[in-house]
Amino acid sequence: MDPASLAASIVGTFLVPFVTNGARELGGDVARQLWERVRSLFSEPDERQSLDLFEKRPDVHSTAIETLLRERLEADPGLRAELEALVRPAQPGASAGAQIVRARDVGIIDNRDARISGGTFIGQVNRRPDEPSGPS
Repeated sequence: MDPASLAASIVGTFLVPFVTNGARELGGDVARQLWERVRSLFSEPDERQSLDLFEKRPDVHSTAIETLLRERLEADPGLRAELEALVRPAQPGASAGAQIVRARDVGIIDNRDARISGGTFIGQVNRRPDEPSGPS
C-alpha cells in the first residue's frame, strides 16, 4: 500500500474512532497498537502538540496527523511494512464478507488498495432474471 493510502487508512479507520468519545475502551488491539506506535514516532514539541490536539478533536486535526504519518512512512520502508502488517488481514487473501438476505438490488465495492479521488465509479448491477426491473 502506498504511504498516503496507508496513512489515511490508519488515521481514518483506526485512530479517529479510537480517540473519539472515549472509544479507547471499545478499540480493538490493532487500534491500540497503532495508536501507541504512532505516538512513539513523534517526539518533537510541535509534533507532540499536534497529537495532543488530535486527541482532543480528532475530527478537526486528523489531516495534520495523517500528513505527519505519511511523511514518516515515505521516509521509512521498514515502518511502512510494520504498520501495513497491522492493518492488513492476518491471512493472505482474506477479505471482509458480506451476507445479503432477501434483497433485490445489491451493490458491493471491494476497494482494498484503491485510491479514489473524484471522478466517476463505474460498476455493474446484476439482477436475478426472475425479478422485475424498476422501483417496487
